[in-house]
Amino acid sequence: MSSAYEELAALCEVSLELVRDAQYGALAPVHEACRAVVEKLPPTPPPAAVPALQRVAALDAEKHRLLEQQARLVRDALVRIQGGRDALDGYARRHASARVDTTG
Repeated sequence: MSSAYEELAALCEVSLELVRDAQYGALAPVHEACRAVVEKLPPTPPPAAVPALQRVAALDAEKHRLLEQQARLVRDALVRIQGGRDALDGYARRHASARVDTTG
């Protein structure tokens, strides 16, 4: 059964690499494969599975750290974009009357 745990660890490595490469669209099939492997595992892992499970936990923690970091970068970029939009909206409102033809 330990080969299933090694397979799970290998899938977690692939998942981490996809996150590192920002290949988010490719994550779904890997996560489905992980779920399929997990479904086959016994409720209590054998002692021989501990190293693979520790590797899975470490890989998963690193993946989540990277995802959180990337989410912060995206959030920061969105805040800057919104700030720019707000500035442009204010500028457009202030100068809107200059663009309106009032000559009739």
